[in-house]
Amino acid sequence: MQRSSRLDTSCALLLALVLMAATAWIYWPGIAGPELLDDRSSVLVIDDLQSRPELALDYVFGDTSGLLGRSVSMVSFVLERLYLDEGIAGSKKLNIVLHLLNGSLVMWLFWLLFRFLDVTSYRWLSVILGAIWLLHPLFVSTVLYVVQRMTMLSTFFMLLSSICYVYWRLGLIAGRASLLRFLAVPAFLVIALLAKENAIVLVPTLLLLEVLWLQCAG
Repeated sequence: MQRSSRLDTSCALLLALVLMAATAWIYWPGIAGPELLDDRSSVLVIDDLQSRPELALDYVFGDTSGLLGRSVSMVSFVLERLYLDEGIAGSKKLNIVLHLLNGSLVMWLFWLLFRFLDVTSYRWLSVILGAIWLLHPLFVSTVLYVVQRMTMLSTFFMLLSSICYVYWRLGLIAGRASLLRFLAVPAFLVIALLAKENAIVLVPTLLLLEVLWLQCAG
């Protein structure tokens, strides 16, 4: 039984890797696309930081596109300009990689939640739902629109916060509460908010997750 479970896990993980490779292959031609709309006002305004690195912090904390400044997102653009600087094509490549990471976190989150409910074939169901996330046409404009990295980074840290919350709750249910996992939840939420303010929706999301899924167990 245990051997069968390990084989099932290995096969599901292999399928996940194949799906991520396929997603990268599908998106890759999009790196040849041009800059769009807010790319010009939020990304292309960053000067050549390799010759003037002293301006880096000015760009990180000087952005006014959001209520909190979106400094985490600006850090990604500044570091890219400092160490990669492949123009719009390089920015789109990083967005594709971030999309793949978000897809893997979606699979991970579903894996934990379905395993908690002891759903039959929860591994495969998690991978399938993650594949829907990765390949959904709705995300094409987000992934290939450079400035939308703000949304993607916010989502990345929201997913990390959600995963930490589920791990903390599962530990609490099993009688092994972890303060570190609990503190990681608000920490990742704050980082997500500094990427983009829409991360505040994580608060009602976790409340709904608690009431409708975990049902306040433990």
